Amino acid sequence: MKKMLALLLGLALAVTACGNSTTETKTETKTETQTETKTETTAGQDGAEVKIGMLAPLSGPIAEYGIASSNGTKLAFEILNGKKYLDGQTIQPVIYDTEADQTKAVNLFNKLVSNDKIAALVGPVISSTSLAVAPVAQEENIPMITPTGTHLDITPDYPNVFRACYIDPYQGMLAGQFAVENLGVKKVAIVYNVGSDYSVGLAEEFKKVVEAAGLTIVSNEGYNEDDKDFSALAAKIKAGQPELVFVPDYYNKVGILVGQLKTAGVEAAFLGGDGWDGVLANYAKEAEGCYYLTHFSTADTSEAAVEFVNAYREKYSAEPSSFAALGYDAGQVIVEAVKKAGSTDAAAIVKALNEMEFEGITGVLKFDENGNPKNKDVTVIKVVDGKAVVEAKVKGK
Repeated sequence: MKKMLALLLGLALAVTACGNSTTETKTETKTETQTETKTETTAGQDGAEVKIGMLAPLSGPIAEYGIASSNGTKLAFEILNGKKYLDGQTIQPVIYDTEADQTKAVNLFNKLVSNDKIAALVGPVISSTSLAVAPVAQEENIPMITPTGTHLDITPDYPNVFRACYIDPYQGMLAGQFAVENLGVKKVAIVYNVGSDYSVGLAEEFKKVVEAAGLTIVSNEGYNEDDKDFSALAAKIKAGQPELVFVPDYYNKVGILVGQLKTAGVEAAFLGGDGWDGVLANYAKEAEGCYYLTHFSTADTSEAAVEFVNAYREKYSAEPSSFAALGYDAGQVIVEAVKKAGSTDAAAIVKALNEMEFEGITGVLKFDENGNPKNKDVTVIKVVDGKAVVEAKVKGK
């Protein structure tokens, strides 16, 4: 069973998230609220709307995260509405811009509940806002699924809260597993952002795995979020002569950092987490030859993935990222739960989510007792000639 912790846990933690998107510009922000009273609907009730709330950062420095994820979710709803998936009911998204701010996210969630009368929530998108909203969603008895909030503490204490992505410890573990089994290196350096729970968490799990496998960690160095000159750090890393440098941070930071390490003469392979997704948009040259973990690749040839990629390209004139794919899966899963529940009753939706085994484009979504997907595959990308090429599929043991 999920443990009970303090209501305000999420407000104490810094911004973390998984992955990122390629550059996208099309989005629709809900600016007006509806005031009608929420009424429970049953499957097949012609003309009824099932309102699904969405919270995402649609402006600010990490807007690409929110735009990609929300576009993926809206596309899922559009496709399902076109198929009349809820037998006469229409899925109606209601979306607000959190600006990646925890307080704003909580206030907007309350607005979704009191004004918009949502049946469920897809979001928030990043971990910090997900941590802030999760206890409130539980208190208000609203089913919630974050597409991309990877922080371990988002779900365990709240039975109504689920996620579509794998968690940070799982990702860090599989990064270490890939380094040991696929790359076969012996000497490793770890470089992480001391101000990011995401970066620190992945670094810690990676370190555990490679140390247990007998690899030598020649450097384990931290840097600050605002650092721009990494020359001193590069000198330390170069002196250790690593065969692999693990850099678990976001694309906008690793592009600069890895570029400076390479320029300084660090001759090693580089490996990152899902925060690297999007690095090719601005740092393809710096990322050449590097590896990173992600949730989805447009190279997937499954029928469902091809349908998604083609539909996304047509609607948004952009390449779908893992953020978009996870948003798409989260949207599909919440609608599937409403369908299986036969109504918008919260307890019935949560029960359906707990019993579900859904084949998504990012993998099978079967939730454990903490609302996390069980043993999802992780895709490892290698950057070759400026393009993302699937290097391997890795699964936890």
